[in-house]
Amino acid sequence: MDAILVDASHLLYRSAHTFTSLENKAGHPTGVHFGVMRAIEHLKKACPNSFIVFTLDGRSDARRELFPAYKGNRKDQPETHGDIVHDFGMRMDITSLVKAAGCAIVHHPHYESDDLIGMLAYWPAHYLPINELDWKMVIYSGDDDFCQLVTKKVSILKPPAGKNTPERWMTEKEVQGEWGVWPESMALYRSFLGDSGDNIPRIPRIPRDRLQMAVAGKTCVSQFYDSDGLAYFNPEWKRKLTEFRSQAEINERLTRLPWAIEDVLPIEYDEYGCNIGNLKTILEKLEFSSFLKKIGALEELLGPTSYAKAVSSLAHRSKSRQNPAPGLEGASSGS
Repeated sequence: MDAILVDASHLLYRSAHTFTSLENKAGHPTGVHFGVMRAIEHLKKACPNSFIVFTLDGRSDARRELFPAYKGNRKDQPETHGDIVHDFGMRMDITSLVKAAGCAIVHHPHYESDDLIGMLAYWPAHYLPINELDWKMVIYSGDDDFCQLVTKKVSILKPPAGKNTPERWMTEKEVQGEWGVWPESMALYRSFLGDSGDNIPRIPRIPRDRLQMAVAGKTCVSQFYDSDGLAYFNPEWKRKLTEFRSQAEINERLTRLPWAIEDVLPIEYDEYGCNIGNLKTILEKLEFSSFLKKIGALEELLGPTSYAKAVSSLAHRSKSRQNPAPGLEGASSGS
């Protein structure tokens, strides 16, 4: 069985701004729920028998402690999943809908959704009902930060972005084609480019073609500076890059996923997969007639026997879960 990791924050924002006019007879907005349900149906059709996991945002305190300006340009936007629920006026959280549809919920108060996806990608067999030797993982998000996690087993499915950008897959080859570097060098590469969305500074006007050549085959900032990274630049750029080193090291820590790997992640789900009774009740409250009309087809799509058995086996496995990374206590992806 394969796994699909859904960046819930990205999906909620996209759904809220796509289905803005949807509401039930009581006047409660339901566009977010409609987008979530449609995504679940779409993903199960695209990847049958896959185990779907929704990751919810916690706080980014650790990153702000390292770099107080981190996401300082987002003061008008909700930060955690709870803030999103409040700001979107959701009377019913998506978690009940997600679990009734047989999907899992992962949340940690101290980690962002990106970090949770990174932790699941780092230690998949510990958390997910997959075959340890034969599995594939799909990250469902439009966030380019996940390009660093792409491997032969991990790919990204990017949702449509407007009418002119259709849904598309990102494999190792696509990452290299779009960014000019392979996934293993993406965190290093973006350490110099920065991220305006997260308020992470960059070296202005740095020549990208030179930078792409300089980071090729390298995976971290120290490797860049301590090997031949600076040799690709003229004296002026060498000076600027040398002055930027301390910020580049901070940027790498902010950018690299996950923030940590030592914590055990709490996973919530219906132990036996899709609960069609609960799902039908929720769809009725949301007044989603289009989904209610095909409830039988949804039950067949979301709750096949093999899928329910896999979820049940994960439930029994989770009861004896210990530290997911023995020997790595205190370690982090930035060390």
